[in-house]
Amino acid sequence: MASETFEQRIERACRDKEIPAVLMVADDREGNFRYEKVFGSRSLKDPFKSDHMTKDATMWMASCSKFPTCVAVMQCVERGQLNLDDDVTGLLPELKGLPILAKFGTGDTQPTMAENTKPITLKSLILDYMQSDSRS
Repeated sequence: MASETFEQRIERACRDKEIPAVLMVADDREGNFRYEKVFGSRSLKDPFKSDHMTKDATMWMASCSKFPTCVAVMQCVERGQLNLDDDVTGLLPELKGLPILAKFGTGDTQPTMAENTKPITLKSLILDYMQSDSRS
């Protein structure tokens, strides 16, 4: 018996409810090649009685973009395009002047906010992501 192709393995994983759905898109830089394939269902409850996933479906990504964003930032750092110690308000001006979380202790119903007196750096954002990810 021949082994499964990649697409067959993805189809089986969706059918067996190992994963709900997959959307894959790839193309080359010149625009000569484009691959699009959609697998699975838009519903986690009953994938066989619901709509099939489509390439234009709206999906909830939650924190899925944090890791690839960190990888992209580190690639830019390696190329000299970004510096981990630079203030990010040049890239994200909406962060300038925002208060920061000072504490949120046990029994507190509201967070305590404080004026931000230090620059927010790429390094601090990445380290915060890594620490919050390890608490999940």
